[in-house]
Amino acid sequence: MKLLLKISKFIFTAAFFLVIISCSGEAVFIPGVYLDGKYDAKYPYNESAKYLSEITKSVKLINSLAFYNQYQFYWKQNISLDSLQNRALLSKAYSKTTSSKSASGTGTIVGLNAQKILFLTNAHIVSFTDTLISYYSNERGQLTNIIESISIKQSQSVYVALVGLSSLEIVMLDKAKDIAFVGGSIKNTYPRDFSLFNYKAGDSRELEWGDFVYVFGYPMHFKMITQGLVSLPEDDENYFITDISVNRGSSGGPVLAIRDGVPNFELVGIVSSMPAEKISILAPKPLMNNNRYRLDAKYDGDLYINELENTKYGIAKVISIQAIKKSIEENKTMLINCGYEINLFNDILHQN
Repeated sequence: MKLLLKISKFIFTAAFFLVIISCSGEAVFIPGVYLDGKYDAKYPYNESAKYLSEITKSVKLINSLAFYNQYQFYWKQNISLDSLQNRALLSKAYSKTTSSKSASGTGTIVGLNAQKILFLTNAHIVSFTDTLISYYSNERGQLTNIIESISIKQSQSVYVALVGLSSLEIVMLDKAKDIAFVGGSIKNTYPRDFSLFNYKAGDSRELEWGDFVYVFGYPMHFKMITQGLVSLPEDDENYFITDISVNRGSSGGPVLAIRDGVPNFELVGIVSSMPAEKISILAPKPLMNNNRYRLDAKYDGDLYINELENTKYGIAKVISIQAIKKSIEENKTMLINCGYEINLFNDILHQN
């Protein structure tokens, strides 16, 4: 009797494996993975290094740089924004200097052919405000409408360090959702140290609490992969939260979930921001050419108010793939006519 039971268990087990193999089409049975068609909530059971290494070739560091002319005025000049409609008043500034602002983040190659390359990233990485204005405060510390300084953007460049790639242009900018596409012409040089992101765009609406995600990026300019768990907002499908630690340069990094085991990666969003507190401090006037003051030296010059950010690590806001798809829908005509391949989102662009 015991022998018959063992034989029957063996037959049942064998039949179970056969059903999985015969009913799954092209899918391959993955030991330790429960095939339920949902995103996985556990660390990948099987080897993923070779797939992750390939994905990193489609993730690149994006840098932006903007130059401003800054004009400073005395309080007694009583310069207001309305009066500056007359640009001749800029010549009345007692000081004119040149300043710059820079930003860096991560972009994913979502479009590629022999001539052009297209990256998905954040709007805040590649877009700087045209005009920056600071106002004088009165004796009670309240801001007035009298301008202390105004900075006007003169030029801006966006670039990626790739052989054969010139500076990038902004192809699409959605500031409200913090989404951007940037691209450029690329020489047909080989070997190429980059590749198209070759996995599908997922569905962030199917994410559940505790689902596992990989996050790629360039925090502090270092190429890195990290991992986290998903937390969901109550009623907003445009973003979700992960518990990863991000730094400057992480913004725009792709967030990948896994559906029924490796290598079934899906893009479910891109990193947008991390919470931070702004702190105002008094600081000396910045020195030219990145020079620094001696720490033990006495300082008798003017003091300026600077703003620092106290970053709260371990919480990252992710723009969902659903928000990205909505943005593409809203800019569909422009993207179709932009002259770039957008391989990852072709189904959206060409559906009726």
